[in-house]
Amino acid sequence: MSSDLPPQTPPSSPSPVPPTPPGGVFYPAPPAPSVPVVVAAPAKSSGTSWIFWILGIFLFIALGISMLFNVGLFAALNTAGKAADNIEYKAVRGNIWASKWIAVIDISGMITSSGDMVENYVKKIHAVAAKDEVKAVVIRINSPGGEVYASDVLYNETKRLRDQYKKPVVIYMETMATSGGYYMAMGGTKILANDVTLTGSIGVIMQSFNAQGLMEMARVRPMIFKSGKMKDLGNMFREMTEDERKYVQDLIDETYGKFVGIVARERKIDEKTLRDGVADGRVLTGKVALENKLIDKLGYVDDAVLEAKSLAKITGDDYAIVQVNRLSNLAQVLGLSAEGPNRGPGASTTIRLQIGPDSLPLEAGKLYYLSSHLLLGTP
Repeated sequence: MSSDLPPQTPPSSPSPVPPTPPGGVFYPAPPAPSVPVVVAAPAKSSGTSWIFWILGIFLFIALGISMLFNVGLFAALNTAGKAADNIEYKAVRGNIWASKWIAVIDISGMITSSGDMVENYVKKIHAVAAKDEVKAVVIRINSPGGEVYASDVLYNETKRLRDQYKKPVVIYMETMATSGGYYMAMGGTKILANDVTLTGSIGVIMQSFNAQGLMEMARVRPMIFKSGKMKDLGNMFREMTEDERKYVQDLIDETYGKFVGIVARERKIDEKTLRDGVADGRVLTGKVALENKLIDKLGYVDDAVLEAKSLAKITGDDYAIVQVNRLSNLAQVLGLSAEGPNRGPGASTTIRLQIGPDSLPLEAGKLYYLSSHLLLGTP
């Protein structure tokens, strides 16, 4: 017998119920931990990566070549203006590549063998003497003078440049070129100064002190042991003897005689006329110095350059005015001048000369070609 009812599925067994914990409270089962799904990133196409590699290598090579080129150019430019003994030639007017130069050398401050003033000057003179491009030299002096020995060295080196190396030397006196400053100027071919420049002061000076009265007030008596009567010459704790005074004066007269003799010979002036006239230690303006034939012309530094150009027979404008400096080793590496900023002809500059009794490092017992008004603090 058939039945019209659908087949019956057996009932599913009920889900097991966890037992009720003690106390009658039911706690649901914790959820199953989620499993992170890792999705792989699509692989990038490597079809254009080689282009970036080639471009990077090309840029790296181009940068290296550029750096080498710049370093070489810098070295070439610096080598063009430098020579042995760390001498730098800096064109202040015109083109340093020109075949004819007028070199400018500065002497500023008290002339002394202490430090490197004399050495620097000698190195510069030797450098321009050996430089074929240098056809003439302008030496700018701004000095009150200084030690006898140092002044004599500067004069002889200047004279050697003029006579031995046959290069015209034009001296230009700026604010001051007195005593030792004027002495060294005698080595020039021509001498120019401004009408208000202070110059002259032809003479020798030596200073000492007598502190005998001060020692007596302090009740201190020095004890001197010597091998001869002149060994403690200049002893400040006692009065000088007459023999000592005569000896010192003879020494000064001998040194003064050399100074006057050089001026008479170089300036072609009778020595007796000098001794009886302006060579008594007085300071002169440029105007008065010209009237007494101690200089050749009045003018400015540009006039000195033109004079040098004329003496060197340079025609046209194809020449350079070159400032000569001597660099220290550190300054040479850094490309800096060890002698201060450039003061080439025509440059904007301020000249400040501060000289007085307290600023002159004079040593007792030394002879100086120095203007006496600087020691006394009088005009």
